[in-house]
Amino acid sequence: MLGLLIAAGIFACEKDEIVTPPPSDAAPVVIQFGAGVTMAENAGAKEIKIQFNKAAYRTGTITIEVTADLPAAFQAIPAIKDGILELPVAKGAQSASFTLHPVDNSVEDEDRTVTFEITNVTEGFDIGTTESLVATIEDDEAPAELVAKADFSPASGSLSRNQAAGIEITIVFSRPLPAAGKVAVELSGGAYEGRVTTEPALNGNGKLELEAPAGATSVSFSAKPVFGASWDGDKTATFTITATDGGIEKGTQLSFALNLPGEAPVSGRPKSWESIASGWRFKETYEYDEAGRIAKKHWEKETPALSQGTATYQYADNGLIEKVIYYPGREELFFQENSRIVRSETISNGVKIAYSEYEYNFFGNLSAQVEYHRQPSGEYLQDFKYVYEYDNNGDITKQLTYLRLASTGALELKSTRTYGAYIYSLNPFPMIEAIPGVLMQRHLPGTFRMAENEADLLYTIRYDFGFGGRLPVRRYINGGGTSEVTTYEYY
Repeated sequence: MLGLLIAAGIFACEKDEIVTPPPSDAAPVVIQFGAGVTMAENAGAKEIKIQFNKAAYRTGTITIEVTADLPAAFQAIPAIKDGILELPVAKGAQSASFTLHPVDNSVEDEDRTVTFEITNVTEGFDIGTTESLVATIEDDEAPAELVAKADFSPASGSLSRNQAAGIEITIVFSRPLPAAGKVAVELSGGAYEGRVTTEPALNGNGKLELEAPAGATSVSFSAKPVFGASWDGDKTATFTITATDGGIEKGTQLSFALNLPGEAPVSGRPKSWESIASGWRFKETYEYDEAGRIAKKHWEKETPALSQGTATYQYADNGLIEKVIYYPGREELFFQENSRIVRSETISNGVKIAYSEYEYNFFGNLSAQVEYHRQPSGEYLQDFKYVYEYDNNGDITKQLTYLRLASTGALELKSTRTYGAYIYSLNPFPMIEAIPGVLMQRHLPGTFRMAENEADLLYTIRYDFGFGGRLPVRRYINGGGTSEVTTYEYY
């Protein structure tokens, strides 16, 4: 009897082994996540399912890698160990699942995300196309009333004697004010010497108090020139945020520098330059406005036919160039950000025919200009790019000119102009200017090299000095079969 029982047991085991496994050619069970889930941190537990394309014909294990913004924001069952969740699968199961428990705290947080990615399965299973799932845990606390930070923006500007309307000085807030507040501003330094007044008016201690309602994003005041004040010499007025109240805190840009240029004495300023070489002549003569900026350039050239014209310059309130009118129907507009010219547009008879974009290096020097021109189709394509390099004194050393090839779109170097052997005397007439008023050559170059059109020419430059040896009155350029003489004049 015992033998029969043992034999029956052996037969039963053999029967299970023969009947339970699938045929050898059975396809694996494909598993994958469904759509991502979003849940509030106070919503309680959430079951996360992994879908099967058919019932599992054997037991197995699914390995899931867990990546979270903040692991302490949730718990899981089964537990996650070292960023891994191992999920057992029972034979015959139609799916597998685990439970996600958000931690409900009383602190205002950012929404958090948890990424679950199936990285491994045991034999008999395959990973489908949706191998990962993102669960978003939303914060359930109401937003706290955060204070806003106050900063001057921009941090500087310019006010001339003839700007009767004045300029607006703005303090911006980092967010709409959660509650009404105040900003106290003080005019300090004493260098303004009575040239400027404000609206609202300063009190007897040189301070003003600006009120801002809840929801405000900025507050401002005006600075205006004082009629009848002396404007002899350049001065600077400094406005400083000294105190805040209500829903406002001090930011980082707490000072505003207001440049107050004096009436420019004409005597000693550059008046004109004229270059003469074999077969040609060119001359420019300057006029200045009350702030000492170039207002007009009169030019004439003979090559050998004579032509001439006048370019008129207009400036923004902070002194940067704003427009150049070359002749009726032709002008160039300049646009600035953070007190730097970043773009210009050339307009011909009301149509934008070209524009340029400008870049600056770490030291604030103009480092590149990219030109785009209007095509017959109306679109604008880049054609030239100019790259500028400088020495430690801020003097240009190279101008590299690249041409965009229409066939490939690649940039090809077409010209290299090199300036060197600088003489460290101030240069009233720079040899290169990309943006009116933006200085690229502070001193006098002693050599000039031009490599373009399959030629490589080196020129030497010599100067005659006047005005006590301080300013050049004549320049001589020799090299490459060229002899050019430039004569300078001053008011």
